[in-house]
Amino acid sequence: MKAEQILAEFVGVDDFGPMTDYVVTELPKDTYECVPISDLSTDNPKGHDLTDSVIWYPKGALDMVRRVRIQVLRHSPRCTIYFLRTAPSMILKLNGPGHSVLNLSRNKLAMKIRMTGGDGDAFRGCKVIIGEGAFAGGVEAVLLNTDLLIKKQSLWSDGILIQGSNQHGIVNRATMELVNYGRNRIILEPHVWIGRRAVLTSGAHIGAGSVVGTAAVATKSYPASCIIAGNPGRIVKRNMTWANALTNVSNVERAIIDQYAPFAIDEPLPSPSWIGKAKAFAQSVWLKAAAAGVAGAAIFEALQELVFAFE
Repeated sequence: MKAEQILAEFVGVDDFGPMTDYVVTELPKDTYECVPISDLSTDNPKGHDLTDSVIWYPKGALDMVRRVRIQVLRHSPRCTIYFLRTAPSMILKLNGPGHSVLNLSRNKLAMKIRMTGGDGDAFRGCKVIIGEGAFAGGVEAVLLNTDLLIKKQSLWSDGILIQGSNQHGIVNRATMELVNYGRNRIILEPHVWIGRRAVLTSGAHIGAGSVVGTAAVATKSYPASCIIAGNPGRIVKRNMTWANALTNVSNVERAIIDQYAPFAIDEPLPSPSWIGKAKAFAQSVWLKAAAAGVAGAAIFEALQELVFAFE
């Protein structure tokens, strides 16, 4: 099998976007061969079913595949893993049938990915694509009935959590119906930087060239070229992106930014409400009073009570 066939089969079926979103350079010209996952040193102490579960790799590079640690948590037939360039030292946990992983990156990927799913359209195996140029210092992904689409040139710090579903049902008490059941998707567009201890939840869609700040919780769709901070994550700056170098932006980086980090629509950020302004004023009064040796805490609490009375 050739790389073009693998990508066309993997990306085109589920409307994951064009192949150019995931590939920077030309696709490898290698021919690929596969090995049954059960033939590898797999962590499968209970002997769970792995029928038709295979790993594809460049022909003659089987030793590379042995760096991947695979844990089988229950019967997981029909799982397919593709390593088109290299097999990183990652951990894959298979918890059900029909999961697929496609890695296009040559870089370090310190990732632990747990995939839970089943048969059928509503509850099927997870699909994970890791685009070319991705680098991850430490990521844990917990996916259930989820597609994780990481497009090209992404940078991940460490301590990052991808929470692809709630894992347990949220029930409407009036109707006794589940309100959080369904297919989930998390998408990172090209040239995205995810900061240390950030969290991405189901439905997160990070626009091209954007930055998710330290400990931010991204919960929804965000535009291109913005900085996201806080919990829940909100846009704090627009028309901003990132570069690898801290001291200057080289010509190479400029070209990357021009290509992957488009200017966002120049919409003004929402202005603080009068309540937010009042809280900020109360805090500033408290700090000034404390600096002057006055009982700042008492003043601050009184002002807060006044603000909350109108909230």
